[in-house]
Amino acid sequence: MRHSALLSTLLLSVSTLFYGCGSSSSTQSAPTGKEDQTVQTSKAGITGYSSDNGVLSSYSAPELADGSGKKLMAIYMVGSDLEENGGAGTNDLQELIDGYYELSESEQDSLDIVVAFGGSNKEGWRGMRIASMAQIIADDEDGKYGNLEEYIHHSPEAHMGDESSLELFIRFLKDGYADHDQKVLTMWDHGSAYGSFGNDSNFKGDGLSMAEMDTAFENVGLHFDIIGYDACLNANFELASVTKKYARYHIGSEELEPGHGWNYTAVVPALAQNSDLELYGKTIIDNFVKHSSHPYKSDGKTLSMVDLNHYDGLKTAVDALASYVDSQLTDTEVKTSVIQSAVKSQQYGKSARGDKAITIDLKGFSNGIASELADKGESALTEELNTAFGDYVVYSKQDGTRPNSNGVTIAPPEGYDDYNENVAPSSAWYAMTRSMQNIISDDTTAPTISDQDSQSEADESDFDDYEEYYSSSAKSVRSTESSDSSTFLGPLASFSAVTSTNKRANTPVSGTRASFHDTNLQSVKTVYGNIITEEDGTKYFATVATLQSLKTNNVDEYFTPTWNQQWYVMSFGDSESDSSWLSMEFESAYSDEGVNHRIYSTEIDYVDVNKDYSAYEDGEKFDYAKLSITVDEDDNVVLSSVRPYKIVYQSATDTTGSVLYDKASHPLEEGDKITLLAEYYDLQTNEVEWFYESDTLTIKKTPTFALETLIFDNDEGEPLDYYYMMIGSDISGNWVSTEPAKANLIEQ
Repeated sequence: MRHSALLSTLLLSVSTLFYGCGSSSSTQSAPTGKEDQTVQTSKAGITGYSSDNGVLSSYSAPELADGSGKKLMAIYMVGSDLEENGGAGTNDLQELIDGYYELSESEQDSLDIVVAFGGSNKEGWRGMRIASMAQIIADDEDGKYGNLEEYIHHSPEAHMGDESSLELFIRFLKDGYADHDQKVLTMWDHGSAYGSFGNDSNFKGDGLSMAEMDTAFENVGLHFDIIGYDACLNANFELASVTKKYARYHIGSEELEPGHGWNYTAVVPALAQNSDLELYGKTIIDNFVKHSSHPYKSDGKTLSMVDLNHYDGLKTAVDALASYVDSQLTDTEVKTSVIQSAVKSQQYGKSARGDKAITIDLKGFSNGIASELADKGESALTEELNTAFGDYVVYSKQDGTRPNSNGVTIAPPEGYDDYNENVAPSSAWYAMTRSMQNIISDDTTAPTISDQDSQSEADESDFDDYEEYYSSSAKSVRSTESSDSSTFLGPLASFSAVTSTNKRANTPVSGTRASFHDTNLQSVKTVYGNIITEEDGTKYFATVATLQSLKTNNVDEYFTPTWNQQWYVMSFGDSESDSSWLSMEFESAYSDEGVNHRIYSTEIDYVDVNKDYSAYEDGEKFDYAKLSITVDEDDNVVLSSVRPYKIVYQSATDTTGSVLYDKASHPLEEGDKITLLAEYYDLQTNEVEWFYESDTLTIKKTPTFALETLIFDNDEGEPLDYYYMMIGSDISGNWVSTEPAKANLIEQ
């Protein structure tokens, strides 16, 4: 058993911390609360926005090369903090060289490689340099890039997150390589779907908006065969509304890109040796999703290739679906289906608990509302969308951990306050998101609860949808190949660790039932933990685990099993004090090679032992990050990773900001420092706050994780009681909770 002192006198509120980092700062008023889903921040330095366009050196147009029988591989590499903090750009340039050396002499002669690199606050990476393959090879002789005496072009004061630098590079490609038979452009850096791309750290992390990219491409007028994004979240329908005008194919990842991104040792030969561009794209995708293509195992790899010639056909189908939904949102059944379909679709880019996803899987959303539309006699809407989707997606694959990723994302139907016509793929989709926003703003009433029973039991017969959530992994559309993996994303997926009952046997499970009523109900979750009373009488529910609640056969009714006091503990040193329990939330579930897995995550303050924090402000010399663990069906933690993120802004008037994740996740390692966080519910005011749940912990050896029985002690060393309660939230963030129910204590 794991004893842990939970001292309320040492708890430190971090509501101001999340004000600074942009995570949800939830506030509620009695008797029910409304979560504040606005990303708030101090905007210190207005990270992510600069009015400075940079300065370009004079440009000399190259001679137009004879491109007959030749291919062009061009890379626009904005190094940003990815190069500063781990040399990610340097690593990929070295991979580029390795891939080039794998080619025969004739293959090298048939392929021209040109790279624009810079955009990082690091020696050799400030401004922008345009280099040929020969120059990249010469530049690598000392292991440091950016110190050759001569490049094709060098603008030491360029801003690579500004349209002027991108336009100059594209103009150079047009002037020198327009006659090449095949032209492929790769955009390399952070990505954020319809948000910014290419965040130049010399200009406050300012990046290219969709409009700026559109302007740069339009001003030059060069058409590419493929525009690919070696960046997070850019298999996006909104972004493709730009690239469709300048390329035949678009390659991108629905999910955050784990590891080091694309493997250029494989990318270069794939282009040189394949005249069929779809085969080239398939080769990149297959290589990317393989665990062996990355320095370490990491989950969540997705990549897809779409045919932009079919963009307008899919847009027509999306418009028809959105227009109908928009016209029917006064119908409670349609509205409920839209809300629940968005929740059940694969979601991408969520940060702290309570934040909405940046995007959702488009086909998953369409399939989610198909049954309701069929009941309305409108099944043709989703059928036509799926047909158009099949024409649009050339090839899509995931690594087995994102089985409901089908290759294309879109903004969720509720959109965001700052989601606007300039980024929306169509006026119809935008109109639907505005209608949903109106529903959100008009809804100030929390769900209600009835029929709570804390002495209930349930078995498999209580859940008609027990098997419904088994689903095959996303299949490639034009290829017959697919993974054999399946997933269980149903209501029981998250509960393996909190009750020892065999879920596959029809054995009754004790717990609590309650009915939640709200036409805009979005989710019902269960929190497990302790009740702590402060000296002033304030009572907090301190969360240890946040999991799904189970939807029963009965209308509006949910069930949650009793906690068995077990949860995950991290050990990071050899002494007994070098361990800590983790307050984590269920994120998703999947099956890989026949083994079911669950993913849990939590928020941490993170200090990377390999990173220089000297430029950070005093008191903020750390990164905000998400710590995730992957657990198999025997409750063994098989993978853990940390992914830092920051908040960036699109303009001087942007008051909310948006989350920008690092391109790479990585394991905790010796010397790293972390501070754990947890949510605390004030049971008297119904306010919710984040608290530091630990002092700063120094990782002394590679962490291990285990499921253990927890026993928390109060200030007097006496064991605390254990409780759980269900929380129902609507789409507006209004919420209500059941009365805390006492858990079944395990003998100590």
